[in-house]
Amino acid sequence: MTNDAALTHDVQRTALREQSRVNGMTRQFKTARIFVARMDIALQRPEPKLSTATRRLFGELALQADLISRVRVLDDAIEVGEDLYELANDRMIEHRNYLVEVWIETAILLAILAELAVLLVDFSSR
Repeated sequence: MTNDAALTHDVQRTALREQSRVNGMTRQFKTARIFVARMDIALQRPEPKLSTATRRLFGELALQADLISRVRVLDDAIEVGEDLYELANDRMIEHRNYLVEVWIETAILLAILAELAVLLVDFSSR
């Protein structure tokens, strides 16, 4: 993530080659977010099919291992990655759109200049 932090600000044209990797990282962090949410739910509400003794043992083990706070710390770390790659994706898309807009506007300007040149040639030949 440290190496990709630069993608959240000043995106260069060469960085656009990284778009598919950045998309993959975004998907990985979203998947991790879902996994952590499921873990949190499982820790908060153990499976009702389990016996009372098993649920009590599960609760005690989770308490002793401090799993709830560990999952929260993991969730915070995932949030940092999610934010970084979402922002990097946004910046890369914005930069790509900017380049396309510049190309289109240049093409329009060249078409207008070509039309003006044709009109000037036509006007001067009369």
